[in-house]
Amino acid sequence: MKVNNIDIELISYENIVQPFFLNHAPVRGRVVRMGAVIDDVLQRHAYPLPVSRLLGEMLTLTALLSTNLPENGILTLQAKGSGAVSFLVTDANNCVVENCGAENKTTNLRGYANLAEDGLQQIKKLKETTKKPSLKQLMGEGYLAITLDTGLGDPYQGIVPLEGDSLSQAVQNYFVNSQQMDVLIQLAVRRNTNNDGKKTWKSGGIMLERMPEDGGIQRVIPTNITPEDAALSSWEYNSLLFKTTTNDELLDPHLSPSALLYRLFNEGGVWINDQLPVNFGCRCSRDKIDSILSGMAAQDLEDMKVDGKITVTCQFCNNTEEFS
Repeated sequence: MKVNNIDIELISYENIVQPFFLNHAPVRGRVVRMGAVIDDVLQRHAYPLPVSRLLGEMLTLTALLSTNLPENGILTLQAKGSGAVSFLVTDANNCVVENCGAENKTTNLRGYANLAEDGLQQIKKLKETTKKPSLKQLMGEGYLAITLDTGLGDPYQGIVPLEGDSLSQAVQNYFVNSQQMDVLIQLAVRRNTNNDGKKTWKSGGIMLERMPEDGGIQRVIPTNITPEDAALSSWEYNSLLFKTTTNDELLDPHLSPSALLYRLFNEGGVWINDQLPVNFGCRCSRDKIDSILSGMAAQDLEDMKVDGKITVTCQFCNNTEEFS
């Protein structure tokens, strides 16, 4: 950016999750904003625009939901449908230093989409009638599954029907129906054209979660709180403030999450925790593939050969390994 012909470097707030909680209110939440991370994932696949946007929404949701994962825990979101997009999967893995080389614990995201046999034709027809197809139009009837693997026992999985006009609505339905929790989610995913003509993806999201009034993790509300402060602390009031968030605010890389939260909740007070970094990270490796192939029958390996080689492509990162 230039001001009076002087280059000014703007601070960018991207590829982070910002946890927060509201003062004197049993409410907590997260803000996520991604630039290079989501662009890296989506650019690895030549999906049609509506499919990339849908996968971008699911990646953003996964980042929002993954902040409480234990070290090396894995959160997986899967959506299966009868429409043009037959399958979506994303997951987040919270790494520790020795496993992912980061200075601190970081969240690694990855994901991919599968289309039905005639998926491209279906999407082409949809684009003739609507600019932004809904979740129902893209995926039809199906289900949403959320799986949490803490590494400390059997994974927990919750499954709900794939309902609503968007993935954020489907996840909200999951929390209401399966967890009996009030949750609000707003997402924004956009592909922009840079000054050099290159098209890149960005996303942002915000989540508000109502904590249990009795038991569990909650903010201590003073008994002598005034009626005015009580109104500011109510779920209904803060829900109205939450819904004033705009897509431009969620996507603005130079608007810090703390500044956005102050805009929304400054009357009642808002506290923030440390920001959490988000990266693209796939857990595939040549050694893992080699180990799988080594356990297969000789005839099966022979059937997989093309021109004397076995070629394996990871659906998540689209990287290819060849084996003799």
